[in-house]
Amino acid sequence: MDDSLGYLIHSLEPHQHAIERARAFVPERVLARFEGAKSAPAADAPDDIIEPGPGERPSPALLRESAILTYAIIGELRRRQFRLVGEYPLARRRPFWSRSSTARLAGPIRKFGMVGLLDPDSAARTPGFGITLHATPRSAGARAFARPGNFLVFDRLGLFVPIVLSESRLELHAPPGPTNGTSTCYAERRGERGIVTAGHLFAVSDGRRPVPFLDGVEGRLRRTGYPVIDAAFVERSIPEHLVALDVLDFPTAGQRIVMDARSGRHDTVVQGVSCREMGVRFSAYPVLTFTASPGLPGDSGSLVRLETGEAVGIYRGQQRPVDQAWPPTVGVAQNFAQAMHTLGAQPLRAAPPRT
Repeated sequence: MDDSLGYLIHSLEPHQHAIERARAFVPERVLARFEGAKSAPAADAPDDIIEPGPGERPSPALLRESAILTYAIIGELRRRQFRLVGEYPLARRRPFWSRSSTARLAGPIRKFGMVGLLDPDSAARTPGFGITLHATPRSAGARAFARPGNFLVFDRLGLFVPIVLSESRLELHAPPGPTNGTSTCYAERRGERGIVTAGHLFAVSDGRRPVPFLDGVEGRLRRTGYPVIDAAFVERSIPEHLVALDVLDFPTAGQRIVMDARSGRHDTVVQGVSCREMGVRFSAYPVLTFTASPGLPGDSGSLVRLETGEAVGIYRGQQRPVDQAWPPTVGVAQNFAQAMHTLGAQPLRAAPPRT
C-alpha cells in the first residue's frame, strides 16, 4: 500500500469537482476538526502538481477534503442513494442498474465495506479513492458486485468511485487471555479506575477470575463489549494524577497515526474507515479503522492515535488476504470513541509535567 502524501494528493485530485458539492451532505460534527481549513487549490494540469518531499504531512485542507469525500459517501450509502454501474452475472455481463441491485449491494457494503484509499498494486489495478470490500471467500454477494471495472455512482454528489474486492480474513493479534495483549489507556468508569484494552482478550473469560498484569497487580474485568465492540474495561490501581485523553471520533484516509504497541512504536497512515453510520454512539455493530500496515502478534489492545495524541482506535489485528500475493495485509482497529461509549468509560492519560 502506497502511504505517501503524494498518493493521497493524486487520489483526491480527480474528485475536486465533487468535494465542495459533497460538503453539504456531511454533518458539522464530522468536520469540526477541520473548521477553517480551505480546500486545497486544484492543479490546472497534472504537470502542475508538485510532488511532496519525504516526511511531509498532509495539510488540514487536504484532510478536510478526504473527510468530506469519506463521510459524504458513507451518508449516501446509508440512505441507499447510489447505483452500481458495471458487470453482474445475473445481468448477463451487460452494464446495468436497478433498485433491486442497490438493495442487494447495501448489505455486503455495510458488512464488509471500507471507504478510503485503494491499493495501486491491487489485482484490480485500481488506484485512487474508492470502496474496498474486505470480505471472506464465502461471501458470494461481495464477489458478485465487486468485479473489475465496476463503479458506484452517487448522483447527488456528482461522484463515481471504483468498488473492489479483497478476499481476506481477520486475524486477531492475540489469542484469548489478558496476558497475550497490552493495555490501551487508563480510564475511569462509574467511580472505578482502571485500564481499557481489547475485548477479544477476554473472549473465554467469565469475569470471575483476577486479571494478572506484568507489574504484579491483579485487576477485575468489569465490562466488555466483545464480540460486537472489541473493547473491555478492567478495574485496577492506576496513577492518581491523570487528565482526560483527547479522542478523534471520525478519522479519515491519509491521517498520520502511531500505534503504541508492545512490539514498539509503529508509524503508519489511515487507509480507510468502515462503511457504517456517521455516528459512534451506538453498539449494534463495530465502526472500524483500517491502517496501511498492521502490528505484530501480541499488539492487541494497543492505542492507535494521531501524531498529535488524539486517540483513534484500539488495535485488533490484521486483514490477511487469502491470496498471499495481493492485496497487502492491512491493520484493523476498533473505533476508540465507539469503544468508550460502549464501555461508559472516560479515557485518561498522564498529566503533562508542570512548568
